[in-house]
Amino acid sequence: MSLQRLLAIARKEFHHVTRDVRTLFLVTVAPAILLVALAYAVLIWTPFMRQRGPAASVTAAAGVLALIWMVNFLLVLPIVNAAFVTLLPYSVSLGSKPLFGLAMAGILYTAQRTVQAGNVALRRSE
Repeated sequence: MSLQRLLAIARKEFHHVTRDVRTLFLVTVAPAILLVALAYAVLIWTPFMRQRGPAASVTAAAGVLALIWMVNFLLVLPIVNAAFVTLLPYSVSLGSKPLFGLAMAGILYTAQRTVQAGNVALRRSE
C-alpha cells in the first residue's frame, strides 16, 4: 500500500470520527476514564489496601461506588435524561452498587495478591 493511499484512508477515518459526536466522545473520554481508573488503582487503592487490609478495602470500594451512584442519579441524570431515572427504583439501583463494590474489591485484592506473589517469586530467583 502506498503512503498516499494510507494518508487518504487516515484522513477519511479522521473525518468520520470527528463528524460523529458519540464516536468522538468514545475516542476521547473512554481512554481518559480508563487512565483515571488505573491511577486510582495504583496511587490510592494499593497503599490503602496495604495499610488497612482487605475488609476496609471492600468497605471503601462499596462506599465509593455508592457515592458515584448518588452523584449520577441525583445530580447528573435528572439533568441529562429525567425519564432514565424512573426506569428502576432508587433502592434497586443503589443496592447494586455495593455488589459492584464487592466485585471490584475482590478483583483488586486478587490482583494485589498476584503481584505480591510474583514479586516474591522474582526475589527468590535472584
